[in-house]
Amino acid sequence: MMKCSVENCENAPSRKGMCNLHYRRFLKHGDVNYRSRRPSNMVCEVTDCGKDARALGLCNMHYHRHLSGKPIGDAALLRRQQGSGTIHKGGYIELMVAGEKVLEHRLIAEKALGKKLPLKAIVHHVNGNPADNRNCNLVVCPDQAYHMLLHLRQKELNYNGTAL
Repeated sequence: MMKCSVENCENAPSRKGMCNLHYRRFLKHGDVNYRSRRPSNMVCEVTDCGKDARALGLCNMHYHRHLSGKPIGDAALLRRQQGSGTIHKGGYIELMVAGEKVLEHRLIAEKALGKKLPLKAIVHHVNGNPADNRNCNLVVCPDQAYHMLLHLRQKELNYNGTAL
């Protein structure tokens, strides 16, 4: 059986006498023995995350949040207690109710109204924080047009939602 041409490598060669690993290293870095300069014991910089750091000192999850422009935040703020739902990709809190995923702010609005929300209803967060589901921070809009009107008015008034 043939072996990779790189010293001490027991893998089978695939291209130019090298195994896939060494060939990829040669193509990418020009050196078959290239090793990442990242220490193997680096931990994600986000408080209480504890996962191995991959890039920019962040674990995969926090790095992808960074790439997508979402706030990386503190892991303690992003982690929910067992049974209290998950954080949806838009920052909203999502719960499982009767085996179905439901956004928490919609449940709170329905409870305050005492009935189901109309189909086109949108729940607006006054302070812009999608995880702040206090009753005083939620406004039920009859449709998306009204919801956008609220955003326009807040923008015109330079209101940032801090007076709650």
